[in-house]
Amino acid sequence: MNLQLPSRLENVLSPNLWESWSIAQRTYTLETEGQMVDHPFFDGKRWELGKHRPEHGETCPNCQFNYCFYAMPRNYTIGDADVVNLMKCANEKCRLEFQSVM
Repeated sequence: MNLQLPSRLENVLSPNLWESWSIAQRTYTLETEGQMVDHPFFDGKRWELGKHRPEHGETCPNCQFNYCFYAMPRNYTIGDADVVNLMKCANEKCRLEFQSVM
């Protein structure tokens, strides 16, 4: 597997950060990015890496890693007000899936 920083992730990750990650972390990121989400409410969506947004409660509740995969396109609504993001921690040692309600 080519472990170079893909151009599609250059707007999310710096080359220096990418190179500082372990081979296992880079491999997990490349394998997960773009994969279909396996969740009934997010049918047809794909995982897309993004920087976490702690101001919106979008930090991994388990490990607080700085990056998460989002089910993209993002969001579905419950009723009239709440917006729910399905997320997966991008830390290859954690991988927790969770929902963020805004």
